[in-house]
Amino acid sequence: GARRSTFSARLSTVAVPCRIRLEARLPEAARSLVGTLCCALLKGSKSDEVCEKATELGAQAILFWQASRSVVRLADDNDRSKRETRLARVAEAAAKQSEKDYVPRVG
Repeated sequence: GARRSTFSARLSTVAVPCRIRLEARLPEAARSLVGTLCCALLKGSKSDEVCEKATELGAQAILFWQASRSVVRLADDNDRSKRETRLARVAEAAAKQSEKDYVPRVG
């Protein structure tokens, strides 16, 4: 099969489309260096894109929170649950597309 490589990367913009610069090839032992990514809730499809790219980069967990300056406001636990379910589906699709052997926890 195809040989997989792990790279360190730098996120240079958060606009759509995201720009990620690969910086260096890492040894195979560093395959899952990204632990947990924390990100404020973003409007539109930006949270989806962050979730997708973090999954492709190997994040083990992706946590979104409602920052005081977030434009997005979740009215109740039902809204929060719907968003988490959608982002979990985004992570699952990204893991499948990038041939990851695990799907990160999304919350």
